[in-house]
Order: sequence, then structure tokens, then C-alpha cells
Amino acid sequence: MKLDFSRDRSNGFCDELIAANGLPGQSANKLIDCLLQMDAVELNQRLAAVDTAIMTLGITLTIDNDGSNIDRAWPFDIIPRVMPSKKWQRIKSVLK
Repeated sequence: MKLDFSRDRSNGFCDELIAANGLPGQSANKLIDCLLQMDAVELNQRLAAVDTAIMTLGITLTIDNDGSNIDRAWPFDIIPRVMPSKKWQRIKSVLK
């Protein structure tokens, strides 16, 4: 699979995966390598499996829409967020 990393960043859009130069950020290299091993069919199968599991397990959230509670499936992104380990260590130290 070929990933297209080009994006319009003129609106100040921030992307943890892709750096401002349009290339994967250093902390994303392993993830990008993994994604490049899959084709679109496999990614879609994985997404479908997650969606099925969320529905089967009843993982939902309730949205209060003008007093009427609406249950929705929990949104889940199969592509994880990545960050440099230094940033993660800082977050961990604050949580302790």
C-alpha cells in the first residue's frame, strides 16, 4: 500500500503522525512501517472487526440531544496516536 502524506497545512492543522514537511514524524516510523505492510483490504477488515466488536460488546456513549438521550457506538480509530517518548515520559510524570 502506498500512503499519501501530502496535506494542506495552511489552516494550522496539527498532525501527530505526519510532520510539517509531509513526512512521517520520527516517533511514527514503526507505525508507518506496519501500515505499509497492509493493503486497503486488510485495513478495512481490521476496521470492520473493531466496529463489530464494539457493537457486539455494547460499547456505547450517550449523547444528550435536546433532552433525548441517543446511544451511539463508541468511536475508535484503528490507527493509534503516536508521540515522542520524551513527551510521553513528561505526561507519565504528571500523572503519578
